Amino acid sequence: MEHNPTDVRPESEEPQPLCPSCMAAPEPGAHVCKECGAPLDMFATTDPLESIRSQGWAYRRATSSHRSPMTLFGMRLLFGTLTLSGLATLLFIFQHVQDPLERAVAAAVMLPIIAIYVLILRKCNNRPPDDKNPDGPPTQR
Repeated sequence: MEHNPTDVRPESEEPQPLCPSCMAAPEPGAHVCKECGAPLDMFATTDPLESIRSQGWAYRRATSSHRSPMTLFGMRLLFGTLTLSGLATLLFIFQHVQDPLERAVAAAVMLPIIAIYVLILRKCNNRPPDDKNPDGPPTQR
């Protein structure tokens, strides 16, 4: 077998890490991919701001077109429970708080949060899970 010198990497050059999600080359020392937001190492979940970005990436990925039935069940369980608990909290406040200003403040705070949960649930439920090809492109139906 012939040895080709162009195939040899110089000793000073280290292999460049790639994002496991989008295969982009991250900046040195980055914990979160700037292209897609995927966490790159375990430190992405310890820094508060990068933790928020990595959680957002996980939710975006879970609501994408490629998901398993278990992911769909988990998203429904997580956001369905949050929606119901928000509605129960709002109902409790309206039954037990007499001051109209406090009721208005509670509604102004709780209703947008509940609306976000409902929109996430709606996005999850609009597309059926992709059982046949979970890692590849979406299949035509």
